[in-house]
Amino acid sequence: YLLEAIPHVIPIKSNPGNQGGKELHIEILGSGFAKSNELACLFGKNEVKKAYFVSESEVLCPLPDFTGVGTIDVKVSLNGADFSNSSVNVSVIDTIRIVNISPSMIEEGA
Repeated sequence: YLLEAIPHVIPIKSNPGNQGGKELHIEILGSGFAKSNELACLFGKNEVKKAYFVSESEVLCPLPDFTGVGTIDVKVSLNGADFSNSSVNVSVIDTIRIVNISPSMIEEGA
């Protein structure tokens, strides 16, 4: 029987979105993180992704593919099963697309 501390999650630093097909991560800051093969992040109620240990106060969580917009809770687990009591919220927004700019040209000094 092994007793592990449950990590405590505090606000995150994030750069969400998909950039050129690269997998993007959010940095979750907190305390009690440990290097483990079972380190995981829980997005919402059922999307679990393998997390990457950075330090006892930081882990990286790859962002899952989101199917809608809104806010989703993120929790961390050291063993892949018992997730932190504390969580952070990630806001999921639609991709912004520019379809037209007007005027398309301006004169210098105008």
